[in-house]
Amino acid sequence: MIGLSNGGLIFPEYLVNSKYTYDNVVALSTYLDSKKYKDEGVKESLINSQFVYIYGNNDQRIGIEDSLKSLEYLDNFGIKVEINKIKGDHLILFEDRDNVLRLLRGILIN
Repeated sequence: MIGLSNGGLIFPEYLVNSKYTYDNVVALSTYLDSKKYKDEGVKESLINSQFVYIYGNNDQRIGIEDSLKSLEYLDNFGIKVEINKIKGDHLILFEDRDNVLRLLRGILIN
């Protein structure tokens, strides 16, 4: 599952209510609203997933503070997260494109 920007805001709720499990979860230019998602179901849904968090160093829409809070939130649940910073902002810039595609390809193939 890949959550991009606003699409990433809703995926914890989706995971909790889904009949499916996901081996790989990618949060791209988004954050987790830890105030909204205190549900243990989020932990149960993500605990066995490979969770990859990608955010831009210069993102003006999703600030670094929100990204760090999201990472802390996942860490508190004991969810292992692979963190990937890109040079750009909220969008994937051309110079980041190959790195992001390589990362996604590795996740999808495994």
